[in-house]
Amino acid sequence: MRTVPDRPDRGRTLHAVAVAYTLFTVLVFGLWLVVGDTPWTTVINLATFWWLGPSLLLLTVALFGRNGRAAAWLVVPSVLFVWTYGTAFTAAPLDA
Repeated sequence: MRTVPDRPDRGRTLHAVAVAYTLFTVLVFGLWLVVGDTPWTTVINLATFWWLGPSLLLLTVALFGRNGRAAAWLVVPSVLFVWTYGTAFTAAPLDA
């Protein structure tokens, strides 16, 4: 009788990436909140801006791949970044 060799489960891999990505994002976001206005603020702001794209991309892949566990984890960084940059751009004073 022929058996099928074990293959890595893509769903588990995507879930593991989603969990790691979310925890890293929350850590960086928390650091940004704690650090405040220092030279590090600019570095953290630039870094988090570039993580928004991958966050939304991974969320889209998880949703289209019907991986609900990974998608649930990826909602957190997506919401954090959209909220952070949405409020930053709308709350910025306009120069007259």
